[in-house]
Amino acid sequence: MADGSRALVAREAGIAPDAGLPMTESRCTFHFYRHAMAVISLGGVRMLVDPMNQKAGRLPPVPSVMDFRWNPIQELTLPFPRLTSNDILLITHHHFDHFDRAASLEIDKTIPVVTPENGVRRLQRWGFKNIHPLRPLQRTTIGEIEIEAVPVKHTERLGKLLYKPGVGYLIGANNKTVYISGDTILFDGLLNCLKDVRIDLAVLYGGGARIPLLGRHTLSHREIISMVRSIKPGLAVVTHLDCLNHCPETSDQLSEMLNKDASDLPIRIAEPGREYSF
Repeated sequence: MADGSRALVAREAGIAPDAGLPMTESRCTFHFYRHAMAVISLGGVRMLVDPMNQKAGRLPPVPSVMDFRWNPIQELTLPFPRLTSNDILLITHHHFDHFDRAASLEIDKTIPVVTPENGVRRLQRWGFKNIHPLRPLQRTTIGEIEIEAVPVKHTERLGKLLYKPGVGYLIGANNKTVYISGDTILFDGLLNCLKDVRIDLAVLYGGGARIPLLGRHTLSHREIISMVRSIKPGLAVVTHLDCLNHCPETSDQLSEMLNKDASDLPIRIAEPGREYSF
């Protein structure tokens, strides 16, 4: 990680919150919706992460996978969040399950959007005006929020065949640091990027998603446990479970594994509608 970039993610102090914000607005929370969709409140700003607004069962199964259920498997049971110009849309990558047309229709097109660089044209076609593109290890500042893109490895094999590979994010504000893994498997370069970072909340995309030939392209349960032991976040919340037909590692299996092998770790399995403070 570049020296200037490391200053953002490694420092202990973070960014001072706006002194004029009421205490209730300065709470740091993670509010889970479905799959990877969540709202993170940090330093008085809300960030909508990877929204998918498609109704359950409207999309065909991911091909060449034994589980032939139509996607998404879960319904979105919460009302779609209403954003203001003070909020941020954060997209880790532009696969259908992390930002879809149905979600874009619900969002003000002037809102700041942080996106991998390869998603800019898609956002422009859909009418978004305030786009902040990032490549891995680049960063941007929006108000009091500093955001840095973190490298991912989105598949075990033949990664260039995947449409629009993405990034993870490190977000700093309000004396807090949040890490969002995005779709990635665990690799040494990722751990090296995070080794000097004090992380208050780690949002880890699990499910062990896989496609024949390409292999696995999200964290397995074993990798989640290994990663949390390595980066030592204050809290880790696991998302990306039980919603798509090509994510075979379930929340029930992870719960059993945590109870057996990792009850000492601060890992929570995200539940739709639940808010987690950090």
